[in-house]
This record gives sequence, structure tokens and C-alpha cells, in this order.
Amino acid sequence: MRFNASRVIRLTRRYRAMCNSLAPSAGAYRFGHSHIRPSYRLNFGRPDMGHNPFFVFLFDDAQDPNDPDPNDLRGGKRAPRRFVDWQTLFNFGDGNFRHNKRIDTKLSSVVMLLPGSRGPATGLPADGVQSLASRNLMRHVNFGIPSGQAIAQRMGLPVLTPAQLSALAPFEMEKSTPLWFYILKEAELVENGLRLGPVGGRIVGEVFIGLLKADDTSYLSARPHWTPMLPSATPGEFHMTDLLTLAGVVPPVELTTETRGRSGVFMALCWREKTPDHCAMLARSTSHHSPSFTQFSRGPCIACQGFQPLPVTVAE
Repeated sequence: MRFNASRVIRLTRRYRAMCNSLAPSAGAYRFGHSHIRPSYRLNFGRPDMGHNPFFVFLFDDAQDPNDPDPNDLRGGKRAPRRFVDWQTLFNFGDGNFRHNKRIDTKLSSVVMLLPGSRGPATGLPADGVQSLASRNLMRHVNFGIPSGQAIAQRMGLPVLTPAQLSALAPFEMEKSTPLWFYILKEAELVENGLRLGPVGGRIVGEVFIGLLKADDTSYLSARPHWTPMLPSATPGEFHMTDLLTLAGVVPPVELTTETRGRSGVFMALCWREKTPDHCAMLARSTSHHSPSFTQFSRGPCIACQGFQPLPVTVAE
């Protein structure tokens, strides 16, 4: 792939024009912190290896930072029991999925005491600040991010009233609220915590859409009318559960030569040779949107290594 310096410079300038403040990264994108639950069941275990389901706190500062396999989900650790069964995180309709918290101004206790008191924790600053809320609010001040009210007014969107932010009155922030807190409260009041409100949603949405439009090789720019054509549970839609199922990482994997989805037909044919490394897969997908659309790809087969499609050549 050739390096196109002018294109990189052009995209960088467009990105800076859209994000000339740190409102997205230091404010709006951090809404996900309110989604976090205190604990997670990461997998169903491996009885054949003597492993029970891995069900622990997200963070536990009492754990030894030098333990190669602590009883929490901090990063930078690798051990046989530390793997993901995706049915615990995405809804496959089997009853194993658990919802995240709604978007609101209440954070789980585990993020108010991040690892660090017993020694450096991988991926976390060693500055002694263990409260994630404190870290977010410090960024608001240090980076000089405008208040949520100022941004809402500039966007021409409804502004939350001081009465709606009365919990901040003791801190004199009900009329000039840090953007991160404002976006959480807006989602809580306007959308019942199910999605971002007008200000938060517009910041997040416009940045991502703007970046895709600025990149002339993105699907949104190069093929704006493209829609997913792989098999899916619901015609015309393609969700993360569809992608994980297609990738063959959702046990138990049903190995069939033909899997019929409502949105089309997917066929996988495997020719086993001397070793799994020589296995080949020919995939054909016919979209219900365009019967003449056919895609061919070669890659590892489902039975041997899991379906991981390689770049494809599309003929229409």
C-alpha cells in the first residue's frame, strides 16, 4: 500500500477542523463510564480444564498488582481462564446476556477506586488519582473544555435548566456544568438513560460521520448506498451478534455446508488437505437486496481455524 502524504495531511486538517476542541475525547465519549457494571461473568468456564465460570469485579484494588492472574478484570494479564464467551456480552437470545447500566450520573463503586494503591497498574496513570469521576472532571478543567450549557447554546439545542442540575448547586455548577456530567444528566433526563441526548448524541455522531465523509476510501464516501450482504438474523440488518456468529467464535459452532439466513444464502465448502493450514474455504453470499450481487473470498475454513474472511474481489 502506497503512503499518500497529501491525503493524510488533508484528513488531519479536516479532523482538526471538526474536533478543534477536546469535547469529544475528554467529554462526550466518556459517557460509556456510566454503563459499567461492578462485576462481570466473562465466560462460562472450561470444566475440561478445571476452570469455573470467571465471575469477578471489574477492578479490585485489594488484588496484588504482581499477580499474573488476579481476581478482577484489569488489563495486562494473560492466563487460561481469562477469555471471553461473547454470549455474556451480546444478546444471542439464549438468556445469558446481561444489560449494562443505563446512561446516568451514577457510577459503579469499582471505578471510584481504581487499582493503584498497592503498586502501578497496567494502563492506568501512577498519579494517585483512583476515582474515574475525578479524572474526568480534572480533564475538563485542565483542557479548558466549555460547559455543557455553552455547547448546547452554540448548537442551538435545548439547555438543561439549573433546576434539572440542582444536585450541583452546592458546588455552584448548576449553571455551568462540566460537559461530561452534563451529557450523562441529559441522557438520563431526556432519553431515560437508553441513549445519548441531543448534545451528547450530536457530538459523538457528527465526529464519526464527519471522519467517514472526510475519508474518500470509506464506504460512506466511496459506496454510500452499500448495505451488509452477509447472513443475518433479521433481514436488512447486521448486528454484532451476526458478525460473531459468522466468525465462528460463539460456541457451540454448528458446522454445516449451507447456512440459510433470512437475508440471503451463505455457503462454505471446505477441502481438507494434509494439514489444517492447507484448508481452504470458498464463501458465496447472495444478498436479498441485489440478487445479482455475488461475493467470493478465500480464507481459513470454519471447521479448522474459524471463519476469518480475507480481502475479497467483488463482481457485480
